[in-house]
Amino acid sequence: MHYSVTAIVVKRELLSKGASAMYPPPICVIGNLNVDFIIRNVPKMPEWGREVMGLGSDQFSSGQAGYLSMALARLNIPTSVIGNVGNDYHGKQIVAELETYGVSVEGVNCMDDAKTGISIAIVRADGERAFITDLGCLRVFSQKMVDAHWNLVENASVVCLVGLFRTPGLSFTAASQILGRARTDGKITMLDTGLGSIELVKRDPCGFVLSAVRGDSIYAEPRRGPCNYWERYS
Repeated sequence: MHYSVTAIVVKRELLSKGASAMYPPPICVIGNLNVDFIIRNVPKMPEWGREVMGLGSDQFSSGQAGYLSMALARLNIPTSVIGNVGNDYHGKQIVAELETYGVSVEGVNCMDDAKTGISIAIVRADGERAFITDLGCLRVFSQKMVDAHWNLVENASVVCLVGLFRTPGLSFTAASQILGRARTDGKITMLDTGLGSIELVKRDPCGFVLSAVRGDSIYAEPRRGPCNYWERYS
């Protein structure tokens, strides 16, 4: 498995702050878990009622929280994840793979009344991609689920909130409250909404590490103030 860029950036930031490479501090990842289906070498998108053949396919346990958690574990960083999956084949596959990588899955909610999120990636020969996604149970991932597993945050030194635009039940206000509470508890925090590239932004003398994410029409940035609320611009 390839290390995610976010995982490498997080580890680099920890080392720059004096963390031991031999005994890195534990990290809690909060966010989306889903399955990716990938069909490669698709020459064009089919018209309705038509079929187009690709060449080569893969299936991965993924979601930004999944990729990041597994990559951090591969970098020998103790990692736990808070997320949700359906109590179905794909959900069980994700949990099993996380455990295989050594990620703590205590915070993964297996839901009986909703299916695991699925994303289908259609890839051209030149690497350009298009996606079709059913969020499934990710629609109802909420701050309440995070609060129910706050012990994992308490046991971590770093808290990463990722995939915010894939968890519509978790608003910017809720994200701000989660990260604010974590910082109050003395944690380093990071946000990756899932759009554009990641740019780490250091704010205030406390050394909090946050992530500003730039997309075509949305820019999320932490502002100074007692709550460090996140604002959304369109």
